[in-house]
This record gives sequence, C-alpha cells and structure tokens, in this order.
Amino acid sequence: MEWFKTNGILDEHILRGIAKYGISRTEKVATLVYLAGGTVFILLKVHVLAVFYFIVGLFLVLYQMVLFKRITVHDNLKNMQLVNGVSAFQYITWFDEEGIALINLTNHAEGKILYRHFIKVIETEDILAVQTKKWFVPVFKDQLGPGEVEELFAFLKSRNRKIKIRRLKSTAGSKRK
Repeated sequence: MEWFKTNGILDEHILRGIAKYGISRTEKVATLVYLAGGTVFILLKVHVLAVFYFIVGLFLVLYQMVLFKRITVHDNLKNMQLVNGVSAFQYITWFDEEGIALINLTNHAEGKILYRHFIKVIETEDILAVQTKKWFVPVFKDQLGPGEVEELFAFLKSRNRKIKIRRLKSTAGSKRK
C-alpha cells in the first residue's frame, strides 16, 4: 500500500529552504544566550566565563550561518554535480508499511528508510524534509491535497512517537490575527 505519494525536483531552491528552516528557534536562542552571557560576564569582570561563553556563542554562529548552510546547499549541489553531472534530482517518494520509499529518477537509484530511523520533519515552503541522522528525503507539498500535510504528520507520529516535527510559523496553527 502506498500513502502520500509525491514527486518533484530537488534543486538549489529546495536546498536553500532546508538551510533556512533547518536551524530551530531553540538553537538560535541558545546562540543569543551564550553571546549575552559573555557580555554579562565581561561586565561582572569574570573574564574566564566571558571567554568561554563568547567562544561557544561564536561557534554556534559559525555553525548556524556558515557550516550548516554550506553543508546543506553547497555540498549537496557539489555531490550532485560530481556524481551525476546535474544540479537537480527528480524524486518520487511514498510511505508504506515499513517506512518511506524513494526513487531517484535522475540516476535510477532506489531506497527505503524505516520509520524507526526518522528523527525529525522540517517543513519548508516547498517540501517536508523527513530526516534521519545522515540524510533527508523530500516530500513535495504541492503534490499533497488539502489537509494531507496534517494527515501525514499524524501518520508519522503514529509510526514513530519520537519524531520531532518542525512546522512553518504560518501553517503551525497559530491563531494570531
């Protein structure tokens, strides 16, 4: 049985969306806390702690603004180009009893990732990036019908209770007007 079958193209635009939404609000706040803590410790003249907090804060800034984006966008594009000579892959993805299945139509590769290996799902404007420790699989939102994104999240939670779902602010059900 196939559920939530989608197809689409993974390209630089999609990768930039993942880089944009891949860092959680908690990680961004932690960076600000460390940098602010460093400032407070300078004012309190506790220089050892100030140096420690600034180093950790600067490392987090470096990771979030440079390394994560570079790994997500540039390294993936470079690998696509080196391995297949293209800058985009066309995927078909669907869910079945065991996990998510995918076919890369560009290089004719097939794969399956079991539900127990899912760590989180990151929603961007274009896709849902179903992530494991090392990879992500794109589920293309424009291929899903009205309400199917919510159904998919409920389905994933029923298959793996530990999975974290990171929603876009505009679609996370906020009732602000």
